[in-house]
Amino acid sequence: MKYASKEALLKDIQVEHDSLRALLREIPGARWSEPGVWGEAWSVSDLVAHLAEWHRMFLGWHADASDLSERRGTEPCPWWRVRTSRPFPRPS
Repeated sequence: MKYASKEALLKDIQVEHDSLRALLREIPGARWSEPGVWGEAWSVSDLVAHLAEWHRMFLGWHADASDLSERRGTEPCPWWRVRTSRPFPRPS
């Protein structure tokens, strides 16, 4: 999906994030640790932790790419070409 502006992208991200938070608030606290939400073992808590870690890693990759492009005076390169201390999967 292409966006007309950075502001439009950020607004869409915020709307989706707010929607996810609203859905998560509807889940009773006692049910967050029940296995079987995804596969046989994953709970809501596991899924939320997984998403949070991917967000943290992405923001690190983005920061690394932004720093690199500023030093070179170029456009940011694709995330998989950024050399970083953080491990991440590379596309095949």
